[in-house]
Amino acid sequence: MTSSDSNTPITGDGEALRFALIHGQYDTRHKPLKSNGDQNPRYDQPYQTISYSAIKARVVSPPPFVSKDQTDGVMPHDYHDIDLREAVPDDTWRYQYLSTDLDTGDHPKEVVVQAVSTALGDDSEFCVYSTGSAWTDKVDPATGEVTNRGARWATLVPLQRPLKTLSYVAFAKAFLEALEQQGLTVDHTTAQLKRIRYLPVLGNGGYDYHIHEGPFFRPTDAHPMMQRAVELLDDLTKAQLARKQRYADQVKREGPFSLIAAYRRKHPTTPALMEWLGFDTQDGIYWHHRDQGSDTYATELHDDGSLHTLSGTVGAMGGNPTEHGKFFSDTYDIFRHVTFKGRSDMMTIYAKQCLEEYPNPVFQWMVAMGKATWAKYEAKQQAKLSAIVDRLTGKAAPPETKTDPETQAKYRAIIETLKPKVTK
Repeated sequence: MTSSDSNTPITGDGEALRFALIHGQYDTRHKPLKSNGDQNPRYDQPYQTISYSAIKARVVSPPPFVSKDQTDGVMPHDYHDIDLREAVPDDTWRYQYLSTDLDTGDHPKEVVVQAVSTALGDDSEFCVYSTGSAWTDKVDPATGEVTNRGARWATLVPLQRPLKTLSYVAFAKAFLEALEQQGLTVDHTTAQLKRIRYLPVLGNGGYDYHIHEGPFFRPTDAHPMMQRAVELLDDLTKAQLARKQRYADQVKREGPFSLIAAYRRKHPTTPALMEWLGFDTQDGIYWHHRDQGSDTYATELHDDGSLHTLSGTVGAMGGNPTEHGKFFSDTYDIFRHVTFKGRSDMMTIYAKQCLEEYPNPVFQWMVAMGKATWAKYEAKQQAKLSAIVDRLTGKAAPPETKTDPETQAKYRAIIETLKPKVTK
């Protein structure tokens, strides 16, 4: 990888460097209605663009704070067609800045500025500005305790020449690692391909900024960040190939008649299923779960139906919360967590139901028992499952452990009729 994946240079012209201007986190142009059912006033309208020079002007003189669903933002690439929020990034998209959020750590501005300057290692241009929630109070809903969020910063480093998709992810990760080496606590989801960078606003807790003017960042091959990005790009490429191979091997190993294969057939990882499981999305690629403590869209949906999450909350649904990311080859574990409160036995019963719906030769002997017998068996199994689900969800009380005398008498009479006749 070189410092550019494009033959078209960006010369450092702040007006030439332009991005789609997004009006709030729910700004989509392809749907006539918003997610809350209101009419979408921007339906079928093209996105406007904003130059890097105009972004700098906002850093110096930001507009008053508004809610996050109305705050303007940009994405790190130059794509701004009407399907921006739904489109899948490809190598025609040019990525033109590095960025991160510093929402934890309460870092002083001087520390952040020095860390970014050291990470870049030269006199390159960058901006640091406080976010809308900086120095505001936060109330614990359980205890009512009030704490101050402290300093929260955003950084933005314009690139002299653009990067393609996977190279951008590698370079963005290298930038975040470089900031971590300087003692900053960074948000790793800012390396995502379609992460929104919210523009400066005059927050209720105050506002501060720093602009270091200079040439746009263009590291040489000897730059430590470039060397690390090359390593990360190699790792990302290998991981992508390995993940696809693992998925193919797993499907082959399990075969078409396994419980997990039956689940996948009935529940492929579609956007509709993700929403049913409690996720929401802005672009169909990155997802946020309602149980997360943050508002980051930290779970990525791949085209093969697998998921990769940087959310500890979502990772814990598979029994493994992690800060370094977790892959799900399907939604089996998440479905178990959401639907059956993590109970493996209940999920196994449900997966067996999925398998019984498939025309599996293993079950053909059951058909020979006759349609009536099979129908009774199926109804019995469904009744068992329904009863279990009702009890789990509180829709039905647990059955009594003792049988009343009248029913006991009926059982005894039935047992007597089933006993073999003894003849002398």
